[in-house]
Amino acid sequence: MMIFHSFSRGSRHSAFRPFLLATILTLGFQVSLQANLIPDSGFEAVEENWGGPFVPEKYKDAGAEGFIVRAGAKNGNACLQMSSQEDARYSMYPSGKPMAVEPGEHLRIKAWIKAGDDFEAVAGTPGALIRIPFRFEDRADGGVENQYLIDWKGNVVTGDHLKRLELEEAVPTTWTQIEAVVVVPDDMYEASLNLFVWSGAGTIFWDDVEVETVDSDVKATPLAQLKKK
Repeated sequence: MMIFHSFSRGSRHSAFRPFLLATILTLGFQVSLQANLIPDSGFEAVEENWGGPFVPEKYKDAGAEGFIVRAGAKNGNACLQMSSQEDARYSMYPSGKPMAVEPGEHLRIKAWIKAGDDFEAVAGTPGALIRIPFRFEDRADGGVENQYLIDWKGNVVTGDHLKRLELEEAVPTTWTQIEAVVVVPDDMYEASLNLFVWSGAGTIFWDDVEVETVDSDVKATPLAQLKKK
């Protein structure tokens, strides 16, 4: 229980009031910064909250699908399952409007991922990743150079450097958390999120997907560099 004391006019404590108010407002601002921008991030509500799968024409016959399952979740009762019978690249995404962002903002992206025993990535690809594309103020696409790709290890590259995410390790078959911090590029005011199988056959599971605005003091994840051969 919280107890508040009242002070009379002229009390020596009256000077404390502006400090207290500023502290309360600051704490409230910090909390608002950390609100998750992804609705139904744990897949617990209705399937209509998530769209897809988006399947490029090249993979239309691969049997790619995505749907919510009520078993095996990392937390809660549900998670997202993505699967294909043959090698494919495809994605699922939150329904509704894009996320409103401001240039220079720091975004923390988190998600839990695991592969089914049947999943096999295409050689030279990360197998699965999170893509964060951005748009200009007029909603024009920002292009691949203004999007981030985040693999299951939390490595980050811009969309025009996918080759830097070539991994030798398979996507884990136990729940593993992805976490990275990225900076909204200049002149970008909208962002989206895509959960990708990129690329492979078999099953991938996702749970508890989060995007939150954090203070600029939170350092961005360094962009991955090309590996020396």
